Amino acid sequence: KPAGLRELIDLQAAGTINARTAKELFREIVTSGASAAALVEARGLGQVSDEGAVEKAAADAIASQTAAAEDFRSGNDKALGRLIGATMKGLGGRGDPKVVREVLIRLLRS
Repeated sequence: KPAGLRELIDLQAAGTINARTAKELFREIVTSGASAAALVEARGLGQVSDEGAVEKAAADAIASQTAAAEDFRSGNDKALGRLIGATMKGLGGRGDPKVVREVLIRLLRS
């Protein structure tokens, strides 16, 4: 139903879920007609934007990806992508990409 799709778009636009989660939920709301908000709540799919949680995952990623961290510090901006991926993995794919990027850069430059 159009209202279900609108609800899904609104959740992503508000930053409640990320694009990956929206894609996963899209198939389900189309086939089942379930509420996107109800699915997000029931499954705990909300996006992680708490800086404390992101900072811990980012610190773990930096510790496990030392080569990528050193590459970034040496001026290779592309190495940040590996660190973002590792951080997102640590957050179960639910990290807010903007917050993850900001926290990583802050940690790497401090």
